[in-house]
Amino acid sequence: STTISATQGVAITPITFTSDVAATFNVTGLPAGLSTTTAADKKSVTISGTPTGYGTSNFTVSATAYGKTSSVSGSVTVAQKLPTLVLTSGSANQTVNVNAAISTIKYTASGSAASIKVDGLPNGVTAAISGLVATISGKPSEVGTFNFSVTATNNESKTTVLSGKIV
Repeated sequence: STTISATQGVAITPITFTSDVAATFNVTGLPAGLSTTTAADKKSVTISGTPTGYGTSNFTVSATAYGKTSSVSGSVTVAQKLPTLVLTSGSANQTVNVNAAISTIKYTASGSAASIKVDGLPNGVTAAISGLVATISGKPSEVGTFNFSVTATNNESKTTVLSGKIV
């Protein structure tokens, strides 16, 4: 049994299955984005490509020659790619007086992101979450240096984190 580990959106290292004689190859069960190429001498088949989805797929490679078929099975486990997180407006690092409004800061998550959250804001400053957009605004009501983080998380609990500071 062959196990292939991959990441969504990243090309796999090609894997080749061989036969001692010329054969007709049939490969079933590959995830989207992977394909096969049979060698000109018909003695091998290569699986290659870039998986577009994620999860586990079970595949079978069959070789038929002289009326006989031999098969091997395997699996491809594709990890979900990290979510994308970008600062879409405002400055992530701001210095303001107590009870003075910060300039609004906006972060947007995309790609494989399923959620977004903000931690570490000073009292008086809040993050409004709408879908995969976090909008940070308000007036700090306490003195200090506040390092905050914005985290985008995908369905496999993989995260991308950006940070900022309000002084």
